[in-house]
Amino acid sequence: MVKLTGHSKVLHENAKRKAKEYLHAEGELLAALIEVDVDETYRKFEETFLTPYCVKYLGLDPNVAAVFVRIVRKSHHVPELASAVQKGEICLYKAKTIASVITPENKEEWLQKAKLIPKSKLERE
Repeated sequence: MVKLTGHSKVLHENAKRKAKEYLHAEGELLAALIEVDVDETYRKFEETFLTPYCVKYLGLDPNVAAVFVRIVRKSHHVPELASAVQKGEICLYKAKTIASVITPENKEEWLQKAKLIPKSKLERE
């Protein structure tokens, strides 16, 4: 076990707090984008798709936007995927990894795998 003292302990605690905030914000953004997609709000900005809206109007990197959009779209069919990200049970990138294989019928199996195994092993599965 690592024993931190003084300045290192303060820095570590701050980093942990920020990571928790980041993961929470990731889940909140996913929820917001699901609502934008359902409402087709992006069309009001004269965008045909959600991805360009995310890049142009939300300032997301195109690769990050593509990950969010993939999960948004899959979450329409498997809402438990979005829920797992929003609860912090799985990260966005694990959700992306299983998005191509998860279905309403196998969701329990894939969500459990995503919670328990590293991303590299998840990709092989």
